[in-house]
Amino acid sequence: MADQLGCLLESDPQAKQYFDTLPPYTRDEVKKHAGEIDSAASLKLFVETFTANDSHRGA
Repeated sequence: MADQLGCLLESDPQAKQYFDTLPPYTRDEVKKHAGEIDSAASLKLFVETFTANDSHRGA
C-alpha cells in the first residue's frame, strides 16, 4: 500500500474497519490506487465508483 492509504488506515479506525469489511477483490483494487486515496471520503467514493462500474462481478 502506498503511504497515503497506509497512513489513513493507521490513523482512522473507522476507515480501517470499512476497508477490512470490503470483499478481497475490492481491497486489492483499492490498494492499486492507494496513492489517490488520502481520506475516508475518498476511500468510500472510490469503492462506490468501483463497485458501480464492476457490476459484472456481482458488486
